[in-house]
Amino acid sequence: MINPTTQIKYHNIVTDKDEHYNVIELEEKAQVAEETVMNTHRYWVPINADISNRDNYLEPKTDPDFNIHADFAEYRKQFNFLTPAEIKATRERIGLSLRETATLLGMGFSTLSNIERDLVLQSYTQQLKLDYLTEPTQLKKLVSMHHSLIESRFEGRGLNAKKMFQTINTYLKTQNL
Repeated sequence: MINPTTQIKYHNIVTDKDEHYNVIELEEKAQVAEETVMNTHRYWVPINADISNRDNYLEPKTDPDFNIHADFAEYRKQFNFLTPAEIKATRERIGLSLRETATLLGMGFSTLSNIERDLVLQSYTQQLKLDYLTEPTQLKKLVSMHHSLIESRFEGRGLNAKKMFQTINTYLKTQNL
């Protein structure tokens, strides 16, 4: 038996009327990046609709992507992927801009921006690249081994490679490297 967790009133700005819903939560399997995760999904069901009929289930009107973001969060937790907040905080702690970080890691700027804003889930390959940010020794090795290539890519994108290398070296010194 499905029981509502709460009831909610939502003002529909199109019709300028209040709508009333039961909020339900269900444990469901979700397919995320070719993997199955179990997660609690939230749905809104119109107050007079049959709560056992899945055709009546609506994504939360205040956040239609609520269940998707919850699935991304569960996937990241289960498979040890960095969260968008962790990626941004680590990048900022190092002192790199979004464009510098994307170029350094061989990612597109918009891709990294979308990952940081939780609009997309990073792929496994992208996660491996993002791990460089959290492992100072590996970051140092990446910069050292691919210095010329990184410099060339920065130049090609109109970015200041010298400044970025200085920023990373300053960060690595704080990590005693």
